[in-house]
Amino acid sequence: MKDLDISASQTPSSLLHYPATPLWQRVPTRDENGKNLIDFMILLRGFSRKPPKRQRSIINEIEQVCQDYRDWIVFVELNARINTLWFSCRPVKDAMTHISYSLVSRVPEAVLIAQNR
Repeated sequence: MKDLDISASQTPSSLLHYPATPLWQRVPTRDENGKNLIDFMILLRGFSRKPPKRQRSIINEIEQVCQDYRDWIVFVELNARINTLWFSCRPVKDAMTHISYSLVSRVPEAVLIAQNR
């Protein structure tokens, strides 16, 4: 399965497939006003070994979270090979906490990998 990019400006059901270029070359670092974005990662335990139906269910939940927080989320990438979900968000107070809690409450396999400062 290829990496999946879910841009918050897209409709929840649209997923873009990107070539395997390094994340640092694709991920935005600043918003349209020049403010630094915040980044965090979610581990999706065993995602790549899940049956396709469960993978699709997890992706649907990710899309719903992206839709719910579309004003905060700038970039999301699911890397199915290493079972990670990368978020880049606007610098909104507690954005990481709200987004990660929303996802973890919907997807039991999800674990936040971050340091909240």
